[in-house]
Amino acid sequence: MTARINLPGCFLFTFLIFSWAQPLQASPEQQTAQRVLEQLYHSIGNYQVKMPAVEVIGSEELVAAYMPGKRVIFLEEKAFDVCRSFGRDSLSALAFLLGHELAHCFQEVGWATNFLAYGEVRQESEAKERSADIQGAFGAALAGFQTRNIISPLIDRLYTAYSLKGRRIQGYPPMADRQATAAEVTEMVNQLWQVYTAANYLSALGHYSLATSSYEYILDFYLGREIFNNLGVLYAKKAMTFSGKNIDPYLFPFELDTESRLATPRSDDLNPVEWLTRRQLLATARSYLARAMQLDPQYVNAYVNLLCVQSMEQQYGAVITSYESGKVEQFLRKAKASGKEWADAKIAVGTAYALSGEDTPAHAASARGLWQELKPYPNIQVRQLAAYNESVLLGKPKPAPLPVICGLSSGSASNPAGSSPFSFLKEPGIALDDSREAELFWKKEDQSTTYVARWQGQPFLFQRVLSRKYAAPGNIRPGDTALALTNQAGEGAYESIPAGRGYFLHFPACRLIFLVDPEGRIEEWAKYFN
Repeated sequence: MTARINLPGCFLFTFLIFSWAQPLQASPEQQTAQRVLEQLYHSIGNYQVKMPAVEVIGSEELVAAYMPGKRVIFLEEKAFDVCRSFGRDSLSALAFLLGHELAHCFQEVGWATNFLAYGEVRQESEAKERSADIQGAFGAALAGFQTRNIISPLIDRLYTAYSLKGRRIQGYPPMADRQATAAEVTEMVNQLWQVYTAANYLSALGHYSLATSSYEYILDFYLGREIFNNLGVLYAKKAMTFSGKNIDPYLFPFELDTESRLATPRSDDLNPVEWLTRRQLLATARSYLARAMQLDPQYVNAYVNLLCVQSMEQQYGAVITSYESGKVEQFLRKAKASGKEWADAKIAVGTAYALSGEDTPAHAASARGLWQELKPYPNIQVRQLAAYNESVLLGKPKPAPLPVICGLSSGSASNPAGSSPFSFLKEPGIALDDSREAELFWKKEDQSTTYVARWQGQPFLFQRVLSRKYAAPGNIRPGDTALALTNQAGEGAYESIPAGRGYFLHFPACRLIFLVDPEGRIEEWAKYFN
């Protein structure tokens, strides 16, 4: 089919195309587009908005478009072929195009969009298009696609394929304008990615205020269930730790780093001002978790975390009633919860029973029964949390559920890859909040990225290493299996921490943390310095 972009009435033609363009039914292109769209949609986790259909069509006027009336994303064959030209990055290019149009679906725009025409469709659409670029690229990156640096080369190839390069055609932005926007979007997406990456590390390493500011910074650009859940957990942790007093006798399953809290002496009470602050922090935690559940009513992590927050708010009866009425089990079964998620729910419910057990001895027995069920559970942290909580309930000496040895051979330098992190201590960073209480600086080098995160002027330094050229202690390199790492160290040397698509292995005694991908391989590692 010959492109007709030179017609004066190209927009009318664009709308007419929807009425006659036939999708390529069940073609490989159609199947691939469907799989990528589903991966993007489920990664975002906003099930308030129904996933649109996607159809691959034979026209040559749109690249891609979202039709709100029909709730369908159109993707042209020619655009698919351009994506295919990126070789191993072809799915990432496709993910950006589909992610851009999916963002329009979540924006609930009231008009048919046109990727090729961009902001020329309607006067008020340019801001929506730029926002869709950012959401599409960042959301696809969170789903595992390599979209952060693909926008500019993709625009270049699309303009070439659609014969728009070097031409001024009414209704289509010049390539120079589109590339300028692409450069701005790429910079913003890379910034969001660095903030998100830092937030994950800061959360895992116990820097809750910095992590909170980082995730809240992201919310200005991207609304995903994972971000809301993470913020809910962080505010609950801040409620535990802000006073310097340890008033929560039991451990909750969302406590990724128990070292600092268990090292804090037990305290029976807070003063009135501290109680007010705690209630406010827990209310914020509950609000964020409820927002995550609103997006995805079957989001198990957020559901279990809400059970924990209810106990922290002394709503033990509500948790116990949900469990004894069968609502907790019904939810977990409907959501097809994993074994680990079932175990976390038992720890959470057991905590509610234990905290109410002073007045109801039968509740204490119920708590112990739930925790004893987890003694043979294969996950070491589940076993340790259950054993610790049971020992507190019985008033016995507490086991040490913390990594206390490094377990890895020495040999890492203070600056494992690139410049010394301390050389960046005074570099200014971006403000993560209006007050500039939280700032983040990063320096990307060939083999590593160094971060300086500041909270109220106090810096925290860590350096990520992604290259196999540099080995961590134990001669562990990116690409090695996590099993090789844990077998060498022994289970008493590390803690496992969920992290988006994979998980962290944290070695506190080594000041090391490893990111493991969903296939069980070391994706990167980091050393922290203070």
